[in-house]
Amino acid sequence: LTPFPNPIASSDDLILKGASEETEWELRDASGSIIKTGFGNTISTHGLSSGAYLISDITLLDKGLRSRPSTVIIK
Repeated sequence: LTPFPNPIASSDDLILKGASEETEWELRDASGSIIKTGFGNTISTHGLSSGAYLISDITLLDKGLRSRPSTVIIK
């Protein structure tokens, strides 16, 4: 998954390039805690603090495949 735009303001929607409506994702903070989970190709950043976050494609993990998390910066 490729997050766009990156960096992004905390009031915008993040678009996940390479994701479909069936894609399951999780968003983790820098300490590794899961902040949000969901499905689809957009993530609302409303209410998120400034900093670095990791987005993982859980759909691939459920199939036994590994995906490298993508980093997104919230301004």
